[in-house]
Amino acid sequence: MEKRWKLSEAAEPVVNALQQKLGVAIDITDKIQAKIELTQYADQLDRANQILRLLIEHTPAPIAMFDRDMRYLAASRRYLEDYRLSVDDVNGKSHYEIFPEISDHWKEIHQNCLAGATAMMAEEPFPRKDGSLDWIRWEIRPWYRQAEEIRDALGRHGVR
Repeated sequence: MEKRWKLSEAAEPVVNALQQKLGVAIDITDKIQAKIELTQYADQLDRANQILRLLIEHTPAPIAMFDRDMRYLAASRRYLEDYRLSVDDVNGKSHYEIFPEISDHWKEIHQNCLAGATAMMAEEPFPRKDGSLDWIRWEIRPWYRQAEEIRDALGRHGVR
């Protein structure tokens, strides 16, 4: 026999004319089971996110993952080193806040990616706000939540 969860409700026992205690019992088994399954799913999702972050952080390639507003979700150590940044510099911040010198040309590439386009360049100059010039190779592609729904953008960059 399957164990069922019951919720009994009575602020004070109610006694009827025959001296019987009356109350209400509600079967909450389905709600408890749904909560258990939701907790298990949340734990699995959290574990998958931790694995993804570790994979990105420790990959030897310079990559970064952005949300739909181009805020950093994760960045590899190599990416941070190449751009002379720290995790604290980028966590949750806008790519445009980190690199205010980004041109409209780049912003258009980012928006095209978030609309589904993939783009790459073998070599391109990236003038920095401090006056230096980085030569970068890059690739950007959409990151899909489901088969057709674009979630975010994933960028791979290399500084020479």
